[in-house]
Amino acid sequence: MKIWDKSVLYNILHAYANWGTRWSFRRFKVEGRENVPTEGPVILACNHCNSLMDAMVVLRVNRNLTAFGARADIFRNKKIAKVLTFLRIVPLARQRDSIREMKENLHTFDEIVECIGRGVNFTIYVEGTHRTERGMMPVKRGIFRICDIAREKLGEEVTVVPVGLAYEEFFEYMKDITVRYGKPFKLSELPEGPKAEQLQQKILELICDYPVNRRDPLWIRIPLSLLSLPLFAAAGLLCFPVLIAEAAIGGRLKDKAWLNTVKLVCKILILPLLVIAWGVAAFILLPWWGALLLLAGLLWSHSLWHLLLNYYKPIFSK
Repeated sequence: MKIWDKSVLYNILHAYANWGTRWSFRRFKVEGRENVPTEGPVILACNHCNSLMDAMVVLRVNRNLTAFGARADIFRNKKIAKVLTFLRIVPLARQRDSIREMKENLHTFDEIVECIGRGVNFTIYVEGTHRTERGMMPVKRGIFRICDIAREKLGEEVTVVPVGLAYEEFFEYMKDITVRYGKPFKLSELPEGPKAEQLQQKILELICDYPVNRRDPLWIRIPLSLLSLPLFAAAGLLCFPVLIAEAAIGGRLKDKAWLNTVKLVCKILILPLLVIAWGVAAFILLPWWGALLLLAGLLWSHSLWHLLLNYYKPIFSK
């Protein structure tokens, strides 16, 4: 399977994952999406600050078919590699990777060029790794190499669209996110000087900061928290297996940047099983309209539980 191949199964999973990603955030703001061209080879040049969640976010907001690049070392397991290829992700080796993986970059670059030549957008995280901090690390050379090969093989320049991802919080679920698409450009249009630094600056200008203190005063927060406790308990009961799974896996993570990704993956994998289990019980024990209400509540229970948990936390913080 090629990363530009169409697949009914992929489209179904894509729609479901998009729903899960949207409701991993309280507010999901997108600006400048009209800046992405609908024709010609296009590369989205993005900052990388929240592991796999960054790819899920771009997949959610980009209207065009999109493929991605990821670290080559996660493709070393053949089964994982097949899954990643199905998800339209290709391996990009870095200097720290093996010589064999570095040589594979030549084949991968050709595949990416054919991909964008077929009208599929390609998203590359130009820093080469993720870091849960505001700002950016230096831009790596990969994007410029791909653009050079594309110009030679396609006979036209690639349009680069800078994309800035700004998370309100890196480690907490159901917070805000802003995605900003910058003005498209071609590398030949950049002024004289280091192109990596110019691209980095274009992306940095798109990354917004969130106000530090956005909390309700305690005299409002405490009464509202008490009133919402029954809803919090009900939501936790409905999605309890998801909460147990994400706590068990999240507690073992060495890189806490993966926390929100783990929560999203646990939700989209376990929730269908809960819908079946709760659905069978509900339609046996409740009238049809009551069963439908219960299932509707189940679909939103995980997001609601985390949203309320975030609201309670400042009461107990210093």
